[in-house]
Amino acid sequence: TINELQGFPEDNCHICYLGYSPEMFERKTLRLKSGSHYSFEPRNPGKIVYASSHDRGLHHALGVWQVLRNELGKWAELHIYYNLEGLYHNASIPDEVVKISPEHTKKGSARARYCLAMLEKYRDNGIVLHGPVSKEKIAAELKQSRMMMYPCDPVTFT
Repeated sequence: TINELQGFPEDNCHICYLGYSPEMFERKTLRLKSGSHYSFEPRNPGKIVYASSHDRGLHHALGVWQVLRNELGKWAELHIYYNLEGLYHNASIPDEVVKISPEHTKKGSARARYCLAMLEKYRDNGIVLHGPVSKEKIAAELKQSRMMMYPCDPVTFT
């Protein structure tokens, strides 16, 4: 275990699920006579969730969205759960400031501008902005969705 490798006393170690407990994702099921399970919480096969900061890969998610939507059908939706104020801030950094900024600021500003352009372009094409919500709400949404999209590619360590 990690505590043995690093020399940490076991009573000082605790598994942390990034604020989520596995119980939040348990699905209510009924065991059928055949031995299979039937879920009372059906998934929406067209629902995809992105629930992270915009700087961790939202530009990738938006870049492939139209391809995914064409593949899944016009009923597919990308639900974005996060506070996008940082996105608007990064996109609004003036060009003259970006030019003299560190590389991560240049990259972050370019990604933010791209994201805003794609959000505008796909506004009526299955993209749903929710803003920040509780972790219980995220867990409930993930249980109903087809997948969670997390193409992690941070500009800097966050």
